[in-house]
Amino acid sequence: MNPISQKENVSIDLSRYEEISHSFFEKLSGEKVLSFNIFDQNENIIFQAGKAITKDEIVEKSNQGIRFFIPRLSEKIGNYDYEIFSKDKLCTLAENTASTYSSIRQTGKMTYDQYVQTHRDMVELLTGLKSEDRYGGVLGLLKDISNFDYYTYVHSVNVGLLSMIYQYKTSYNADRIRTMSMAGYLHDIGKLRISKEIVDKPGSLSKQEMNAMLEHTREGYRILADIEKYSPQKKISDLIKFGALFHHRKFSIYGYPNRKERDGASREFYLKLPEEVRILGICDVYDALTTTTPWRQGNDSRTALRAILNMSNYYFSVSDVHLFLKALALSLNHGRGIIDEGSFVMIEASGKSIGKEPSSAVYEFARVIELFKGRPLNPRIEVFYDATLNKKRNRIQIDLRSDNYRKIVRVIENSRMNEMLRKVLME
Repeated sequence: MNPISQKENVSIDLSRYEEISHSFFEKLSGEKVLSFNIFDQNENIIFQAGKAITKDEIVEKSNQGIRFFIPRLSEKIGNYDYEIFSKDKLCTLAENTASTYSSIRQTGKMTYDQYVQTHRDMVELLTGLKSEDRYGGVLGLLKDISNFDYYTYVHSVNVGLLSMIYQYKTSYNADRIRTMSMAGYLHDIGKLRISKEIVDKPGSLSKQEMNAMLEHTREGYRILADIEKYSPQKKISDLIKFGALFHHRKFSIYGYPNRKERDGASREFYLKLPEEVRILGICDVYDALTTTTPWRQGNDSRTALRAILNMSNYYFSVSDVHLFLKALALSLNHGRGIIDEGSFVMIEASGKSIGKEPSSAVYEFARVIELFKGRPLNPRIEVFYDATLNKKRNRIQIDLRSDNYRKIVRVIENSRMNEMLRKVLME
């Protein structure tokens, strides 16, 4: 196919996507997973986020006449002086949730009519979103819980909103946004089949009680799967059911369900989950960290966001944490960053950036020397220590806005560790 006919055959929206060169594309191949989808000229997903690609796959697709596009990165700085949702709307949704969930708790089932009404409630919020919400706006959540049982309702609303706005800020596909919203909203519905005495217990659970609580993910899947029995012609999205079943799976530790797998299987299983389910798990943890309940004091948004960053490579993959923070950190923290100038951070550097095998990674300590507005995870840093080899290295300044191989995985908060790094830097 000649270049002119190829150009005429492009139907993808070039205002939203940019074509990538083969040289850049080959840098994405190897064992590291993609952090974004790659599309063809007709806006079909060719390579999916969360999966690795090989050079052979690139050549094969290219020989078929396929061209490769990625979403354009917006440099637009949003306005974070207004709330995306009013508190009145959120409180109304929480009250509706309380009514619906109370009924489900009594019967142990969710009817198709209840599912449809819940979908309508979420879509009503979606239709009220403005184009400027994609780049700015403060995502305020319901935080004050007056009693134990109400926490389940408010938590469902909050995770639904987090999931909705994440997908709205990262996707232009209306179906994906609606599905992600419902997956977040219904992720904990299985708790409605668990004894209230266990769910509401303020102290630590006994082994027997914990085993019962762990079943809420499977019960959630069963409730959602059973809805189809009431209306067989309507299918509940697998992603929504997987959200209920797998939102407690983790990256380097097993989480649940399916805790008794062979050694080393946790990462493999985690990375096979849909990206939306993995992000939903982060939304769940963020809300748990920030919500004040009758038995726990919630953290402020900045503390919680830093905690999630420090969960990289443990609870969640580095790529997923960065996807979540790039989309939501500024909206959750009123446009303010989560890292300070002068902070010490740990960097994960892919092997290719330091002349090693692409599959290998090293860890470096660096100092943040310059922050950039609207880019909370991409400051200018000064790398000075190789944590993998445990020795000093030649200092080098790196602008993370243009470095595709390094990512911040920790903000060093331990005072003793900070002092040690300060001494090394001054030597």
